[in-house]
Amino acid sequence: MNGGQNAVRWFGVPDHARIPAVSPAGRHGFLLSLGALAAVNLRRHR
Repeated sequence: MNGGQNAVRWFGVPDHARIPAVSPAGRHGFLLSLGALAAVNLRRHR
């Protein structure tokens, strides 16, 4: 039991894992690599 409490961690720390944030440089690098892959794919299928 929860010692008479109705809700576990109602305002406390959540049980789920936290998702790490990506830095702006990492985001830009990902977008640049995604664009490069798209460009290569477009050239390959023409």
